[in-house]
Amino acid sequence: MPFVTLTTNLSSEKVDKAFSEKFSEKLAETLGKPIERISVTVVAGQQMCRGGSWDPVCEIHVLAIGLDSSEKTQKPAEELTKFVSDRTGIQPARICCTFRPLLPHQVSVNGALMG
Repeated sequence: MPFVTLTTNLSSEKVDKAFSEKFSEKLAETLGKPIERISVTVVAGQQMCRGGSWDPVCEIHVLAIGLDSSEKTQKPAEELTKFVSDRTGIQPARICCTFRPLLPHQVSVNGALMG
């Protein structure tokens, strides 16, 4: 049950609903999770400065069960960075990802815990 937040200083026109749908598909593929379990929140138009620059920038925060080692996060880091860069024009060096593992008892859907 991945919960993903993408925050950027790009306008919502550049990261629209179509982008969110494709991003959800990429997340499902990359994380090996059913798309029905992917939750994406895109927060656009933010005042974001990285390294003293206001150039286009993006932060991707992924919370998911099982992301507990670099073996499980390296590939998603690479693939999500490439996906976002290819579709938005944000330079890869300005795309930062964080991955946080969740335990099954910390996630519920429809009132039922995942474990």
